[in-house]
Amino acid sequence: MATARCGNWRPHCDIPPQFKWNFDLMFYRLGYFLGLHPFKCIFAAILFCGIAACGMTLSYEELDDIELFMPRDSPIRDAAAWVDKHFQDDLLFQSVIVEADNVLDPRVLSAVLEFGAARVLLRTDK
Repeated sequence: MATARCGNWRPHCDIPPQFKWNFDLMFYRLGYFLGLHPFKCIFAAILFCGIAACGMTLSYEELDDIELFMPRDSPIRDAAAWVDKHFQDDLLFQSVIVEADNVLDPRVLSAVLEFGAARVLLRTDK
């Protein structure tokens, strides 16, 4: 039994030629089988699709962003669950970062208070 010569490509050097992929013969045999048994092949294809479709009844599309993208042990999950439990769905939560030389200055605190009061009065419709 002669082994195949393949030059520098080592992984297939010791494989006998009769075990190598012979694609033209493979497709010829596939076409020949389909030609001999067309109705059996159509039935097998429909049966396979029917069995695969049964699994679609078990499928579920997750719409919650926290469930999709947050790790299970993330503290953000606990905070999001708390917010969902205690607040309405029509509320929008935002964070504001205040930058100043001294954020405890009375002028800065009054500006934050005015900004917070303006945000509370702001209502949007979905």
